[in-house]
Amino acid sequence: MIQERAPKTLKDTRSRASKQRDFTRWAILAGPLIIVVAGLWYESMQQRSCQDVPSFLAVAHWFDPVFFQYNLLLGLLAILIVPTVPLLYVHAMAWRKKARLEREIPAADLWKVDHRLQIRSRYKFYLGSTVLTTIIVTLGISILLLFKPVRAAGQCGVDFSHGANMLMMGTYIADFGGTDPAAFDVYYRHLVAALAGFQFGFLGAYIYFLTSLSRAYFQLDLTPETMVDGAVRIAVASVISLVLSFGSDRIGLPGTGPVISFFFGFFPRRALAFLEQSALALARTLSPSDYRTIPLSVLHGMSYSHELRLEREGFDGAENLSHADAVDLAVRTGFCYSQLRQWIGEAWLASHLRDDYTLLVKYTGILSRDELEHVIACGGVERLLSTAPSDPDMARVLGKLAIIRTLL
Repeated sequence: MIQERAPKTLKDTRSRASKQRDFTRWAILAGPLIIVVAGLWYESMQQRSCQDVPSFLAVAHWFDPVFFQYNLLLGLLAILIVPTVPLLYVHAMAWRKKARLEREIPAADLWKVDHRLQIRSRYKFYLGSTVLTTIIVTLGISILLLFKPVRAAGQCGVDFSHGANMLMMGTYIADFGGTDPAAFDVYYRHLVAALAGFQFGFLGAYIYFLTSLSRAYFQLDLTPETMVDGAVRIAVASVISLVLSFGSDRIGLPGTGPVISFFFGFFPRRALAFLEQSALALARTLSPSDYRTIPLSVLHGMSYSHELRLEREGFDGAENLSHADAVDLAVRTGFCYSQLRQWIGEAWLASHLRDDYTLLVKYTGILSRDELEHVIACGGVERLLSTAPSDPDMARVLGKLAIIRTLL
């Protein structure tokens, strides 16, 4: 009797050649960075002056050699985290996601899962987004650790006595030039404030990106969207912090500009969400008939981080989520299938009851569409309708349930 072999897991089906191709792609991405760092390290050991080096290698002589070499190692580590985490994910964690989904998803729907997970278990799937994020982080780390402004010519660093662009200086560029030392001091102070704002805004966004990368890794939710979102966050937070620096000297709290920039970089979405909600509240006041979407926060177990993750997949309200495919979302995100099915069911019921959804939960404990279908099958809705509660709000909710019953 021939015994049928159990299907191999994703971890078993990865060939040695496929894994070697992943490491080759990582080496192609990380190799140029390591070569540049090695060249700068070697240049820093040469007994030369920064004025004798007319290329970017002069940066190796802007600092004490030991301090510069330490910054090189620190910067290289901060940059290599970006391409390394996806490599570790596809070799150590991706197969666990398939094993979990095979336990959770009904057997009839497993055919939707296998091919997409096979694609997501290769480093090639993350390559484009990883390259983009690595470039953004490299530029930011270079400005953070290696950028050294100087006041006058002849010093080792970037000589801003020749001028700066409008993005960095804004209207303060009017103070450039001339013979008035006081005007130049204003120019230089704002230059330093602008650079500090940009650098600390980048640092806050970068640290947030590391936390989100770690969260996605351990929750089996690392996707190219995670990398692109981090790159966009770093770029946006850095530029907004740079713009914020124009008013940092007028807020009445001297020396707080870098601190504000850091937290604005760490929480840019919260700040932007606050501004958006304030503007929408004003718009609704001016136009009460404006359509209002149901926020994902009404769903039970939903957190701010969960909202951000679902918004990244295009679901920014309960109405949108009510039409989602739980199997598809389980593959694309790190949420378990049963949790997504529960949220989609709650979103469906909330989108039909709207403002009365919280009343239904309060009076009956019914949370989702599946629970409502079970109550209907057991005759529970008829019993609720026969009680005819004196509370007019609950009577209105039960009236809607009677209508919804015809939709199921």
